[in-house]
Amino acid sequence: MVVKMEHGFNNWLVPGSVITALKPTPLAPKKDIPTIIDSVKPIDELFQFAPIDEMKVALDKHINPNADDSDSTAGTGKDFTKKVESEEDEVSEKIGAAFDKLLT
Repeated sequence: MVVKMEHGFNNWLVPGSVITALKPTPLAPKKDIPTIIDSVKPIDELFQFAPIDEMKVALDKHINPNADDSDSTAGTGKDFTKKVESEEDEVSEKIGAAFDKLLT
């Protein structure tokens, strides 16, 4: 690879262009390729997947971490025992509905 550097913002050096090798070479001999492919483990042996319901809950918590917190910025009401609906809650419901539609 040939990387040409140029002066950019605040005179920092940044890559101006990248040129790849003109003559490609194989990574392995053709006779070894079937052995390499056979040595690759199936993905379900490498990773343990969680049930779909657990993934939905984890995604909802990631997208809307303050949905159930009483100190959430979702509303300005003084009754902190009452859950205040927010735009984030609606987004979570829409995402949940999209997942349900996709997975059925």
